[in-house]
Amino acid sequence: MSVRVMCYNQEDYIAQAIDSILMQKTSFDMEIVIGDDFSDDGTLRIIRKYEKQYPHIIRILEREKGDIYYQSRIKFGRLYNFVDILKRCRGDYIALLDGDDFWADPLKVQKQADFLDSHPECAICFHPVKVISDEDLLVPSFIPINHEKQISTIEDLVVENFIPSCSTMFRSRLFESFPDWFYSLNQGDWSLHILNAQHGDIGYIDENMAICRMHSGGVWNRTKLTERIEAVIGSHHTINKHLKYKYRKFIKPKIAEYYFELYTLYKSSGEIEKARVCLLKYIFSSFQKREGTNYTLFVLAAKLYVPFLFKITAYIRKKLQKY
Repeated sequence: MSVRVMCYNQEDYIAQAIDSILMQKTSFDMEIVIGDDFSDDGTLRIIRKYEKQYPHIIRILEREKGDIYYQSRIKFGRLYNFVDILKRCRGDYIALLDGDDFWADPLKVQKQADFLDSHPECAICFHPVKVISDEDLLVPSFIPINHEKQISTIEDLVVENFIPSCSTMFRSRLFESFPDWFYSLNQGDWSLHILNAQHGDIGYIDENMAICRMHSGGVWNRTKLTERIEAVIGSHHTINKHLKYKYRKFIKPKIAEYYFELYTLYKSSGEIEKARVCLLKYIFSSFQKREGTNYTLFVLAAKLYVPFLFKITAYIRKKLQKY
């Protein structure tokens, strides 16, 4: 099996990540494939020390500025590193670990490999992880929250990504190539899971076996909340199209929820024009997803677009109720 390690400027964490892989006890051979995305701190120096010590296990992908990888990285963006490492993995199973997370159970990969061996219908398996923060970030204790299904399907996954990256193991070579749209999205993990889940179910092992570290240096955490939500909506639309709208009835309600959340955030920050646009998109998505919401949606629209008329109507209704 292969462990895909992706890192960038994680000199404070990368040693713990690699040590947590090396402590794994398995009945099969394992390789660690590391892709450093041109770190400008001491990350590369640290992983080279490990490579010298464990040359039969650790393989660092050699890259230099100006080479073919670098040119493709500039063209396709940061997810090119994500894809390039996966293409170099040679194992039948692949486990994911980023350089700032680490595993906590020495039998983690053995348990997951055993699960996939005994569940040929599953393409992926995962488990809950503990979340920690070295900073004053508000984070949940564990993710996913309140997940109970032992076997999930793509119908569940198109609604939201409930699979923590550092808990993932999947069967390799389930699809031939990454589609062009993959590089345009911010959430590489979710897109990968969707591509894999087209070929099998998703198994859940209810054991906490890894640690997910959230910090301000992470790409996702550096992004504003509204931008994150917009990115997730964009992913939903792209995934919906990729799947030929087969799961539209599951995706559209979630898109509507996100547009309403954006409407609330923009309205509270005084960005009224953006709030109006999101409200219209929420209304459009909601009309497609269910019936019986017409009056509620009309009230919301009236409040935002014609507030004076709404106040007059409410005043008259209040007066009439007295008689």
